[in-house]
Amino acid sequence: MKHIAKWLVLINFMFFCFTPVLTFSQKPEAIASLDSNNILIGDQVKYSYSFTFPSKATPSFPFIADTLTKEIEVVSRMKMDTSFSADKKYTTISQSLNIVSFDSGAFAIPPLVFSYKMPDDTSNFLVGTMPIMLYVRTVAVDTTQDIKDIKTPLGEPLTWREILPWVLLGLGALAILFAAIYIIRKIRKKEPIINLPQKPKIPPYEKALKELENLRIEKLWQAGKNKEFHTRLTDILRTYLEDQFHVEAMEMVTFDVIASLKTKQIPEGEIRRLEKILVLADMVKFAKFQPLPDEHDSSLKNGVVFVEQTKPQPVFESKPENTTSTDKDKKISE
Repeated sequence: MKHIAKWLVLINFMFFCFTPVLTFSQKPEAIASLDSNNILIGDQVKYSYSFTFPSKATPSFPFIADTLTKEIEVVSRMKMDTSFSADKKYTTISQSLNIVSFDSGAFAIPPLVFSYKMPDDTSNFLVGTMPIMLYVRTVAVDTTQDIKDIKTPLGEPLTWREILPWVLLGLGALAILFAAIYIIRKIRKKEPIINLPQKPKIPPYEKALKELENLRIEKLWQAGKNKEFHTRLTDILRTYLEDQFHVEAMEMVTFDVIASLKTKQIPEGEIRRLEKILVLADMVKFAKFQPLPDEHDSSLKNGVVFVEQTKPQPVFESKPENTTSTDKDKKISE
């Protein structure tokens, strides 16, 4: 009986001891903890906290900056986690932080103070964690050992990713050097730096005939512009002489132009035809001579004929005579 009485007393004692704990676990609370409160300087440790509050309440969390104290820094933050009690009456929000300290010593992590408000209640309920001590130690140094030199970094083979930029840089420098040499040589030789494809050059006679046709269509002398008409006509013919026969006709007077053409392979009749055009034009431009309408038209037509008669003529290769039939006749006669 004594043993039974002792067991009953023990059971009652345990019941009364643990009942407040179970009851407290259903109340708002804030808890903070460290994975380890004794670390090496520079090592990271996880600091976790949780806050349990009524699900109907509006909670408020403390602001956690980049440091917990001036000696303890926050390295990173985990995502907040939310859980509920079995009856959904309480909500627990928890989070973990990775913290580090680069000072040795004993440091107190201050309490985190949470708060919440119930609906239709202006009271602000506060709940806080307990302060936690964090002990940071330095690396133990054996002063009895000799001081050793710092080891040099280990060498590693170069990779293509490391070599490629230098290869490209070298190729770019060579390309710039060759381009500079090429440009300098072209400038010294007075040659174009870039030889662009040129359009086929229009033969001088085609250009002259086209401009003469445009002059005819403009009908300048019909509009009373006699001087302009003959000036345009002679400029077209003089430009043709320069391009076709390499005579500086634009810089010469009529007499010198005719004298220069006599050294070229131009028929005498065509030289006289051109002289008639140039002389009439000089009279109109310098003596204010008023030609008859037929004379304007005749000068233009003679200009076209002069270009047509003095333009380069196509050269045809002569084919060898066909002697096949002759050879056959000789054989027959023999």
